[in-house]
Amino acid sequence: MSLPYHNPLWVADRAFFADQLTRGRFMLGLGPGALPGDAAMIGISIEEQRAALEKDTDVLMRLLRAEGPVSHETSRYKLFEAESQYRPYRDGFDITVAAIASPTGPRIA
Repeated sequence: MSLPYHNPLWVADRAFFADQLTRGRFMLGLGPGALPGDAAMIGISIEEQRAALEKDTDVLMRLLRAEGPVSHETSRYKLFEAESQYRPYRDGFDITVAAIASPTGPRIA
């Protein structure tokens, strides 16, 4: 999932739902997005992608841990007391982070 292209709340919802459908055999993979054309189509600069991945991963993890409502605002989305209606099948699932050419992926992992 190229996280900067998506709202973290919807990513959490989709991940929990997929985890339920697969009965706990789901793994979430995150990355910044690597194709400049994809980012350009939704108005995100290449420079913004890696920083957005770091910030959005923090927000996503708060949503996945379900520790309470999450409020957060960026230039791409606004969450106000957001929380998923779903929960993981078990105590959670594996989450991986892509790392190609920058230290962002390893730092997040």
